[in-house]
Amino acid sequence: MTETSSKKDPIEESRTTGRQAMLNMAKDYEKSPAMIQHAIETYKEVIAAALDSKEANEARKSLLRIAQKFEKEGKKESAFHIYQKLAREFPRQAPRHPLKY
Repeated sequence: MTETSSKKDPIEESRTTGRQAMLNMAKDYEKSPAMIQHAIETYKEVIAAALDSKEANEARKSLLRIAQKFEKEGKKESAFHIYQKLAREFPRQAPRHPLKY
């Protein structure tokens, strides 16, 4: 491998690092019921930053988990708003590479 082909794009690397940091912050917020809204907003920001990134996929799963928890707790309206956001504003983009499930 040549030296240039083995180097990572520094801009993309910093963007990925930023999304990972935001994702970690959202996970920390999620641990505290008082901070759950901060978690939700931070997960949304991660998704909006790069819709087809690994971090965005993880944030979508976290939002879905929160919505399901809200639904079980009887917070139907809160759950609905998260489901709606996932369905309308964060549709899955056509992947550049086939996804593995």
